[in-house]
Amino acid sequence: MAGRINFKLAKKHIETTMKDFIVPTPIRYSTIGRAELLQHAAADGSITQGILEQTFDAILHEMEQMLCNGHGLEFGDLGTFRIGLDMKAWPEALKEKIGVEDIKRVRIIFTPRQDHHRE
Repeated sequence: MAGRINFKLAKKHIETTMKDFIVPTPIRYSTIGRAELLQHAAADGSITQGILEQTFDAILHEMEQMLCNGHGLEFGDLGTFRIGLDMKAWPEALKEKIGVEDIKRVRIIFTPRQDHHRE
């Protein structure tokens, strides 16, 4: 990985223990959108903006398809992304009635590589 995760220490009150603890919290500066990400990627000039945009859109489309079809996506040394669903539990006898309308929430779950913080 190119760098380490930057974090700050924050005081957090845990109600169940009624105590204060110091916990690490990742530093988050902003959210980078598609346009700014592509601008940064094209900054060295080795790929034209148009080709970069087409490539990015094709990769993004494939990522969405892979995630929706049950695949995890590994992002180099960063970690792996996969889809998670929260659904109502049903008795097995009613499994034929379970449908997409029973999904309460769809999540993208990220599992970091175990040694990413040691670099």
